[in-house]
Amino acid sequence: IRPELNDSKQRCEALMMTILRLNEQEGSTRLSGNVLYRYMRDEYNTPQLLPLVKDVAMESDIIYYDEKSKDLSVRSTYLGELKIADFIKEKLANNKKLNIDIEKYRNIGEFSLSDMQMNGLKNFCDSNVSIIAGYSGSGKSQSAKGLVQLMEDNGLSYLLLSSTGKASKVLGESCNRRAYTVHKKCYEGDINVDVCLIDEAGMLALDTMCMLVNAIANPNMRIVMLG
Repeated sequence: IRPELNDSKQRCEALMMTILRLNEQEGSTRLSGNVLYRYMRDEYNTPQLLPLVKDVAMESDIIYYDEKSKDLSVRSTYLGELKIADFIKEKLANNKKLNIDIEKYRNIGEFSLSDMQMNGLKNFCDSNVSIIAGYSGSGKSQSAKGLVQLMEDNGLSYLLLSSTGKASKVLGESCNRRAYTVHKKCYEGDINVDVCLIDEAGMLALDTMCMLVNAIANPNMRIVMLG
């Protein structure tokens, strides 16, 4: 329809973005410039665009190009990941330990936490950011119950969050407390509690995690991610 765009920077940028988006769908947010170049040459048969690739990468407002590594990313993805990384690094740099006897919380109801499950409580007390990871049925929910009891006993305000309505319902039922989706609490306004416990954290989309980071109003908030 518009043959003048056949070898244009506009078309080159659009194809580069298509390849980068496909790369994200396959699980990576970075792509080597050499690999992208070969895709354009071999898979899309656009040799006329190849001389434009570097200039477009450096000039584009929607593509991020790392001159040192020669990697490319969708710029919005790169900036989102950078925001989250800086948020976590700042929390770890200003780490505050909690002096709490976690052994008081080994027995939750009729259930006794294993040493591995107790590590979830220990890491929570030791670090502003902690992760409780394990396969389904490995006991993450019991660690979460222990954390809830620990927080309530020690006067820590908290939110139980999850990525979806179904997951938040399961979390709430497991802990016998109210749980919310990340979206709901972010849309309600600033989040100003001592602790955010996020279940199914691996399911959070990048934009959802950035939304949560933007909504956090307490600079000393602790983050616990389960998944």
